[in-house]
Amino acid sequence: MSAIQQLWTQLASFLGSAEVPLKSTIIGLVVYGAKEFFASVTFKCPSVHYKAYGYMYLFIPAAVLLCLSLMASDSFWACLTSCCPRRKKVRGAWYRARKPIFLGILLPISWLVIAFVDTQFYVCAVLGPKDIAMAKAITTAAKEAVSQDFLNAEAMSQMVAFILLLSLIACATIAITIIRLCKKVDPVINKDDLHKEEADYATKLFHEGLTPLIKGRAKGLVDDILKDAKEEDLSKLIKDGISRLADLYPAHGGHVMGEYKKDEAKLPRRVSPS
Repeated sequence: MSAIQQLWTQLASFLGSAEVPLKSTIIGLVVYGAKEFFASVTFKCPSVHYKAYGYMYLFIPAAVLLCLSLMASDSFWACLTSCCPRRKKVRGAWYRARKPIFLGILLPISWLVIAFVDTQFYVCAVLGPKDIAMAKAITTAAKEAVSQDFLNAEAMSQMVAFILLLSLIACATIAITIIRLCKKVDPVINKDDLHKEEADYATKLFHEGLTPLIKGRAKGLVDDILKDAKEEDLSKLIKDGISRLADLYPAHGGHVMGEYKKDEAKLPRRVSPS
């Protein structure tokens, strides 16, 4: 049992590492499943506007995947947050965001490679539906020519797929090589890493210090609501308590767009029961 737990721990660590991001692995499987769904269920090459239809299936899912992968990347948004107020640091932000950008581009390129290898979308965009083309061919020679045209289009689609794949791998290799050539050797102790660790720890300590104060204020508020309630009816106590908490904390009182806490000075003064 311990061996299985150790294996699972190592597998989770491997999938969570920088080399194999779990999100990209899952979305990659979704890409292949989406292609199979589109190709076998929804894709029907029409006799009119087939060019727009075929290219739509090729490129629109790629654009959607690019947007979704960037939106789902926490590291991408962490690198870009507050770049505009600090214009001098935009260059450094883009450098830090290079990895999530590459991973974001990887998914739409993967879609295009899979879609071009499948050949259905490209052939439809270039030649239209095969059955209609064969029906228009009267002679045997014409039918053979149509078949050859479709075979050539399928071959071209697969060639485009391999060119895209080669271009992706080549560009990634060149980019990594240039980054490594231009990068300075990392010191044993990195100043920026130490500053970041210090800032993270200071923020954590600040929140930990605030927690008992916040709990104390909340307890004082609830005690204030309950202190004169010994003789009150329970249903009235609950109603008054909920009403007061909803006034003070609108977001938890049913107001979806309300603020989390109102200024206590703006609240109506509570009249103690005589």
